[in-house]
Amino acid sequence: MRAAICNGPGDIGVEERPRPEIEAPTDAIGRVTHTAVCGSDLWFYRGDSDRDEGSPVGREPMGIVEAVGDEVDEGYRMMDEREAVKVLVKP
Repeated sequence: MRAAICNGPGDIGVEERPRPEIEAPTDAIGRVTHTAVCGSDLWFYRGDSDRDEGSPVGREPMGIVEAVGDEVDEGYRMMDEREAVKVLVKP
């Protein structure tokens, strides 16, 4: 999957990252369709943060649930694209 990465002040790029996998029965995986830039991302971009280079940027993603663990509520199990469960992630 692709991720926006801050490589250092003034340098944001796109990198391939491993796709996540369900590891616990309470996990859910979503496909991000939209995201926002957080103020802390701007601090890092400007060089005013001690966050590590290579950190992903973007917060409060919105997307579609693509996979869930066995213990995730039944309401999130509609995996048909026409009935996709849309979510907003609040960190």
